[in-house]
Amino acid sequence: MRFILRSELSKSKLLLKQKDQEITNLKDDLTLMTDINTKLEKSLNDQRKKIKLIAANKRKVQKKVVYYSAQARKKEGNNADETCLKQQSETIDVVETKVNGMYTADTRLCVMELTGLEVATGKIAPEMDAVSKLCNIKFSHLPSRQACQNIAGEGQVVAKEFVKERVHKRSNGFGLHKDGTTSKKVKILDTSITTSNGESFCLGWSSVSSETEKAIAEKSQTKLEEVVGEVDERGELGELLKKLKYTMSDRAANEKKSNEFLENWEADTLRKNGDENSQKMHHLFCLAHVLLGFHSYTLNAITKLPTYQSQDYRHPINVLLKYASDLFGPVGDHRGLRPQWEAHCAANNIKSTIKSYKDNRFNGIFEVSAQVFHHHQDFINILESLKSLNFKQAKLLNSLKNKDMMLLLECLGLFFS
Repeated sequence: MRFILRSELSKSKLLLKQKDQEITNLKDDLTLMTDINTKLEKSLNDQRKKIKLIAANKRKVQKKVVYYSAQARKKEGNNADETCLKQQSETIDVVETKVNGMYTADTRLCVMELTGLEVATGKIAPEMDAVSKLCNIKFSHLPSRQACQNIAGEGQVVAKEFVKERVHKRSNGFGLHKDGTTSKKVKILDTSITTSNGESFCLGWSSVSSETEKAIAEKSQTKLEEVVGEVDERGELGELLKKLKYTMSDRAANEKKSNEFLENWEADTLRKNGDENSQKMHHLFCLAHVLLGFHSYTLNAITKLPTYQSQDYRHPINVLLKYASDLFGPVGDHRGLRPQWEAHCAANNIKSTIKSYKDNRFNGIFEVSAQVFHHHQDFINILESLKSLNFKQAKLLNSLKNKDMMLLLECLGLFFS
């Protein structure tokens, strides 16, 4: 036992001596590397001083070059710049926009057209200047903001006279179109007319606090009176109303009631002009609202079918059409299969008819139903060729394979056809 312990003790002492030797070697290496690092730092500092000195000399030389270049240009008298400017002035054509203190007809027409494109009056002059530079011309005078406002006012008068001449003298009759909408919590009424020659003219937009039948009728009356003008000495308003053949609006109750106000106003105006025989005014209504109403009733009827009961907040048929439009339609989401669909159509000589379906009040289900039913087998082939399906793709594939769903889709598509 003592022999074993002595043997282990000797081994430990030998190992300890080896470790001490390794530590000593490492210390020597560290000392050597420290000396080398000190020398490198000193060399690096010397190089940095040389670089700074070279940079300072370079700046001095650059300043001398700039100074002597400036002196050379002064001595030459900027002959090169003057020659270049002279050549440019010779090639640029100056267009006269003002003659005898008045803007020319072309300038006024340009301002009117830009105003009609909803360009702000303060930006018309800068835009004209920018376009003139591209066309290598120069306008002699650019209109100021106030001048543009004055010309825009003249354009309003010219536009009303034009509409009056087209409606009152060059057509056998016209129709009054009116509609309302809401933009940024402001109610807006739009009024336009269509002549018997097929020409349509917008009479402008009007904002109202409340879209009542009286407000709609008053705004329509005001727009028609503006066509004739403020002074109606020759009874032109009565002659204009005689040519009013019909009105066009949606099926809202306030629109229908406003038509009665218009009829009474027409009869009173003609009576003041000594004409007791007022013609009957026809009232037309937009059939798109009928189709949209049918769309809503159809979806409500579908939900009552026991086969199509769903826990989803949307109608089951809406989910199918929305997913098909998102995956294969022209305006789908980022997980869509539009590239695969276009390649499939090109390879099989198929004309794609699928469109976007947003499921809002201007997007009925009948047309999209016919399109999806027409392509449903091709959709199935593409979906089955994919290695893996996400939730939307898997749900669409199951719906397309459902015979009851396809039968309902076919029935909805028949309304479109």
